[in-house]
This record gives sequence, C-alpha cells and structure tokens, in this order.
Amino acid sequence: MGNCCRRRKVNSDDEWTVYLNSQQTQESCSNEVVTSKYTLWNFVPKNLWEQFQKTSNVYFIVICALQCIPAISTTNGTPTLALPLAIVVTVNACKDAYEDIQRHQSDRLENHQVTYSLPRSAADSAEFALREARQQQQQQQQQQQQQQQQQQQQQQLLKLGLIARKWRDVKLGDLLVCFKNEAFAADLLLLGSADPRGLAFIETSSLDGETNLKLKQTLPSLKPLFPAALPQTLAAAKLLDGRLSTKPPNRDITAFE
Repeated sequence: MGNCCRRRKVNSDDEWTVYLNSQQTQESCSNEVVTSKYTLWNFVPKNLWEQFQKTSNVYFIVICALQCIPAISTTNGTPTLALPLAIVVTVNACKDAYEDIQRHQSDRLENHQVTYSLPRSAADSAEFALREARQQQQQQQQQQQQQQQQQQQQQQLLKLGLIARKWRDVKLGDLLVCFKNEAFAADLLLLGSADPRGLAFIETSSLDGETNLKLKQTLPSLKPLFPAALPQTLAAAKLLDGRLSTKPPNRDITAFE
C-alpha cells in the first residue's frame, strides 16, 4: 500500500485513517520526488540571494558601492572590484546550475519508474484499456529482443488487471504489486507475499546503508486472504475493503505503528 506523505508539522498523537484503494479523507501529498533546488523561473533571483548570504560577497558588494562615490573613492568613482565579483558570482551560478540539472535528471529517472497497482476506480479501467493498446503498438514497433521481452512481461501483467503507474502517480492507499529485486515506489505495508508463510526479505541500503536482508512478515490474519499464486492474490485483493489506523508521517524509519 503506497503510504506517501509530505513532511509537515503534525501532532504525534494524531491518528490517520487510510482507506485501502479508495478516496482518502485527509489531505495527502504527491509521491513525486523533488531534490532539485531551482526551476527555470526562480534560478536567477534565488541563486543570487543565496550567494549574497555569504559574508565575503556582501563585503565586496559594499566595497563596490563605496567605490562608486568619488568623494571617498581612491578609484575616481570606478568600481574596480565589480568585474572580479561578477566573474566569481557567474562561475558559482554556472556550477550551481550544472549540479541542479543533474538533480533534475535524477528526479526524472526516479519519478518515471513504473510500478503496478490494482485499479482504483472505473476510470482506471478505461486507462487500463488505453495503456494495453499502447503497449501492443509499442511492442510492434520495437525490434530489439530485450525490449520485446520487457513489453511481453508488462503485457502479461496488464492482462491480469494491473495498472502500470509511474512512481510519481502513486497515491496514498494504493495497493501495489512488487516483484523480486524491484525497488519500492513508496513506503509500503506488507499485506501478502508469494511465500506461503507470508514472508518477504527486503534490503534497506538506500535508507540506512545496511546491505543485509531484513525479514518482514504479514499479519497472521491476512495470510488466508492472499494465496501465494498471483492471479488468486489479485482476485482477493480486488475484493478487499478495509482501512488502516496509523500514526501520521514522521522521521522514524525504524518503526511503524
């Protein structure tokens, strides 16, 4: 279940109610990852503001201003430090722009990864039909064997009734289907597993740097609801109607209540 929420001030004693695969009553955020600092529209003013927070730049801009006053200037009113200061600011701005472009590209790759979820509503059924048609058309056009295999795998998943979603489109309460060696699109609660015992081993190196696998297990009461076979599990999940009471988003990545 996608549990994706923005950082905001909340009371730790509050309780959230998350409805499975349904419309939520409380406000939730987008699952889109944004690590970039600037946009095309705010880069110049924001970058200049950040650069002139530095004491050294403020000092030189003050000296430049004083040099413009002939009565107190030794340069006859010519701001000789303006050119060196402009060069330094421009070079730093170019460096910041290059680094932020890299962050934008990284965000785009992250947000455009694909995961699979159950349809949320009738509107998703129409989306499913459109996506299936597009997948068939793309499969005919692509000639490389590896791409064809990927398209065939996606086609099989779509035929099972799953919706292909970009990570940024995942919403709170979505029921997601994850596969072996696949990254998670959001914070998830394990409802079912292909293991008959309801077990799953996950790696959390991207969160805490630990490469050893961690064991996660479904609730005993959920095991009968989700058989190990994928088609039966999906059929059971489509009939699932429930809600989850949990604490609101917080910074603790080791506990979930």
